[in-house]
Amino acid sequence: MPFCLIRDVSGGVPSGKQGQGVTLNVRRLTIGSATDQALHLSVAGVDPRHAHITATGDGRLLLSVLSPKGVIVNTRKMRRASLWPGDQLRIGRAVISVERPLSAQVFLLKIAEPPPEDDEEEEEAAAGRVDGGLSISFWSWTLTIGVTILFLAIPLTGTMVPKVGQVLRASVLLPSDSLWNPGPLHAAHQSIGTDCNACHKDPFVAVRDQECATCHAEVQHHVDVRTADVSLFEGDHCTSCHKEHKQPAALVENDPRLCTDCHAHLERLKPHPGAEDVTDFGLAHPEFRLSVLANQGQEWHPVRLDRRQSATFVEHSHLRFSHAQHLNPKGIKSPTGERVLTCQECHKPDPSGREMMPIRMTDVCIKCHSLRFDEQDPGSGLPHGDLQAAFRTVQEHFSREYLQVGAAVQHAESDGSGGRRRPGPAVLQGSGDERAMVWVNERATKVIHELMEKRVCVECHEVLHVPGATGLDQWRIRPVQLTSDWMPFARFDHAAHNTSKCQVCHTQAERSEHATDILIPTIAKCRECHGGAEDTRKVASSCLMCHQFHLPNHGRFLTAAATAGAGPR
Repeated sequence: MPFCLIRDVSGGVPSGKQGQGVTLNVRRLTIGSATDQALHLSVAGVDPRHAHITATGDGRLLLSVLSPKGVIVNTRKMRRASLWPGDQLRIGRAVISVERPLSAQVFLLKIAEPPPEDDEEEEEAAAGRVDGGLSISFWSWTLTIGVTILFLAIPLTGTMVPKVGQVLRASVLLPSDSLWNPGPLHAAHQSIGTDCNACHKDPFVAVRDQECATCHAEVQHHVDVRTADVSLFEGDHCTSCHKEHKQPAALVENDPRLCTDCHAHLERLKPHPGAEDVTDFGLAHPEFRLSVLANQGQEWHPVRLDRRQSATFVEHSHLRFSHAQHLNPKGIKSPTGERVLTCQECHKPDPSGREMMPIRMTDVCIKCHSLRFDEQDPGSGLPHGDLQAAFRTVQEHFSREYLQVGAAVQHAESDGSGGRRRPGPAVLQGSGDERAMVWVNERATKVIHELMEKRVCVECHEVLHVPGATGLDQWRIRPVQLTSDWMPFARFDHAAHNTSKCQVCHTQAERSEHATDILIPTIAKCRECHGGAEDTRKVASSCLMCHQFHLPNHGRFLTAAATAGAGPR
C-alpha cells in the first residue's frame, strides 16, 4: 500500500510555499538518518535506524520504535503505537503528521524539519558555548576534579596512611574510605564496625583467606585433608562462596551451581569418586545412602548401606523390638494398665527441635518395662546394663529374706534351738552361714536364669547362652547401639516438619515387627513436597538446604589451602 510523503520546506513557518511530495509503494516505511532509509531525516536527534511504520491489511498504521531515544506520539513517549489521522510524531527535531488521505488506498504523511541554521544553533548550544560567558566544559572539568579530590584522593590517602585514615573516619565532615562501602555488613560481622582494614589489608586487593582465618581458623574442609582430594580445591577461597556488603540475607551463596559445577560430573575430577552425580534434587539426585552402626569386635563403626541390596539393608542393633506391637491402637500393657502409645512417647526432640534425643532404658522404656524380679516386693528392682550388679542385687535380696524369715528354719535344723534367734543384728557365721550362702546363690541363680531366658531381659535384648559355662558366665547380653545419625553428610530438621504426623514420612512404622527394619523414608517420599531449586510447584530445595560444604572432622580448610599453595584471587 503506497505512502504519500509531503515535506514541509517552510520548517513549520507559514510562507505560502507548497510542500514537496513523493509516493512510495512499500508496506513498511523505514525512518532514520541513514541514507538507506525510506524516510531520510537529517536533523539532530535521529538515529540511523530510528523507527518504521507498517501498513496493515485493515487500513491501520503501526509504529515500531527501534531507537532507545523513542518517539513522542502526540504528547507521550512510546515504543509501539497505532496511528490515526490527526496523530503527530516527534522524532528528534522532526515532526511527522498523519493526515487524512484523499483516497482510502494511500496513507498521507506530512514531514516538517527545522531549517539548517536552527541545527547549527543547536549544535553550538550542545558544544557548551554561552554568549559572553565560560563554556560548560569548564564547569564540567571543575566538578570532575572536585569530585575526584573529595571521593578518591582524600579517601585513598587515608587508606594508604593508617593514621590519616583513623582521623578521617572519626570526622563527620571529612570524607574517608567509608564512602566506598558498597553497603552494610552482615549482622554476623557488624562488630567490625567501620574498620575496613580488618578485612581489606591491602588497597584494591580482594579479601584473602588469611584475613578470614583471624576469626575462622577452625573451619573444616570439604574433604579429608589427609587425602590427595584436597588438591581439587586449590582454586577455592572463602570469598568464592561468602559474599559481604549490601546486607545479604545470608553470608553463603545459595546458588546450586556452586555445588553442581563439581558434583554434576565427578568423574571429570577423579576416577571412581565413590559418589553419584547430582544436578537437581527434584530431577537428578541419587537415592539416599544411609549409614548404620555395626558392631565390629568391641567397637561400633558406621557402615554405608545401599537400599538396592535388600539383604544387607538392615540395622543390627541387638535390640528386640516391634513398632507394630507398641503402636497397637488397642493399647499395650503397662504397670499402670492399658496405654495407647504414640511416637512421641519414646521419640523426643532435643532442645533445638532439630534432632531426636537418644532413647535410653532409664528414661523411656522404664515407664512400661519394670525391672522388678520379685512380684511380692515392689522394691526389688534391678540395675540396668550390668549383669554382675544385677546378680549382687538379687543376692542381697535373698540374703535379707533368709535372715528375716528363712533363717529360723535353717538354724532349727542345725542346732535344735527351735528357730529362736539372739537379739542384735543377724550375721551369717560358721557352717550355718555356708549353707545360707548356698541357699542364697541357688535362689539368685534361678532368678537370673529366668530373667535371662524367659522374661524381662530377654524381652528386649539378644541373650546368648555360652555352652559349657556356669554361673553368670553362661549368659552374654549383646550390647545395644541404636543409630542416631543416619545421614552424616546431610542435615534434617524435625522442627521444620513438626506440623506433619510421624507416619506421613515413616510410613512403615505401624507395620514393622522387627528391630532390624530401617524406617528412614526414601527420596521419593521427600520429593512429594520438595522439588529442585527452581521448582515453583513444591518447596524449592537447593543443595545447601540439606548439605553443608564444611564437613566435621575433615581438617582445617584454611590450613589445607595454605599447604596447597592457595593465595588471593
